[in-house]
Amino acid sequence: MRSLRAFIACCCVSLLVSGCSSSPVADDVSQREANEIVSALDKHRIAAWLVKGRGSKGRYSVVVSSGDFAGAAGVLSSLGLPAEKKPSFQELTGGGGIIPSSREVEALRLDRATAQELEDLFKSRSDIASVNVIVRSHARSRDEKPTATVVARRSTKAVPDLSELREIVRRSVPGIQIEDVFISVSEPLPDELPGAASSPDLVSFLGFWRVPAESHGGLVGFFAGLMAVTAVIAGLAGYLLGQFNWLNKLSAPGFSKSNRGVPMARSVDRGLETSEDEAENVELV
Repeated sequence: MRSLRAFIACCCVSLLVSGCSSSPVADDVSQREANEIVSALDKHRIAAWLVKGRGSKGRYSVVVSSGDFAGAAGVLSSLGLPAEKKPSFQELTGGGGIIPSSREVEALRLDRATAQELEDLFKSRSDIASVNVIVRSHARSRDEKPTATVVARRSTKAVPDLSELREIVRRSVPGIQIEDVFISVSEPLPDELPGAASSPDLVSFLGFWRVPAESHGGLVGFFAGLMAVTAVIAGLAGYLLGQFNWLNKLSAPGFSKSNRGVPMARSVDRGLETSEDEAENVELV
């Protein structure tokens, strides 16, 4: 009996867990990038929420239901999210290992560190959505001049001032000339245009998840429906368990169901007592 109840409880819990299963589509991202991912998925009507990481502070994971994982992964792949992690300036310029690097590798590291600083400067501008920079200042031969290549995508319809961007590069790369700075700026994506879609307001859900306010009602309805189905299944299982126990009692030796639900053994005892009373009455007569 106990084993049967435990089995039914495990089935109910398994059903609840399987219905609520989720999969992360992005791990160890900043809150800003996590909000961007949630916003992008929300535009494609995929519910996603943030889960705060347990390790480093200020890092999050973006989670979707298992059924939406394939669609969410495709959307994020087409948008290039989450962005590829790049080493910081300190990681590029800091010493690595006991054996010193060669001059060529050290020159490439310094150029990449300079390019990383330029990318951070460009990303801080409101008119630049994304940017990649290549600098050749240290890793070059003596007869070659320093060069820089900037490929950016603007975030507004207005084209950024290219002369201003070149001046930023000239001031950041020692010895470079304006004519040796190449800049390419492409049009923004439709989803990145101002007014196309704003970042959703995140609200708390179940205490430790943060979901878009527009998806909150749908998630609440989903969980409520899931709990209702689980309750119905649990009630049906309890009813079947009661019927099963009652049938076991009826099938026990010497017992059968009477009109009032009293075992027949008691009815037999009462019959014997009645017979003895009748015998006494006959002897008195």
